[in-house]
Amino acid sequence: MVRIVENPGFVKKTALLSLVHAAVDLCCAALFFSVLKGSDLWIGMVLYNACAFLCQLPMGVLADRLNRNMLIAATGCALVALAFAFRSVPILAMVVAGIGNGAFHVGGGIELLN
Repeated sequence: MVRIVENPGFVKKTALLSLVHAAVDLCCAALFFSVLKGSDLWIGMVLYNACAFLCQLPMGVLADRLNRNMLIAATGCALVALAFAFRSVPILAMVVAGIGNGAFHVGGGIELLN
């Protein structure tokens, strides 16, 4: 069994992905609470959560086949950032942010598990 302290690369990668994880989730929350108001709120919540969580299985299969986990995590970060450009269309912003959030979690999670 490899001890974590004997693998400084794993510790650095874990720290980096932990910080990025916090940033991704905070950006999604900021976007969510800044653009969704009134009647868009419930549908935005459903679409965001569907994209963020239900899409993880197909994204995970794709990530396993491509074996480019950090690329998928980085793509997720880029999609979350891109979602801010769609603030004027809140539902679209939520879908893009949800897909980005799911992609980051899949890519980053698989990278750490490997």
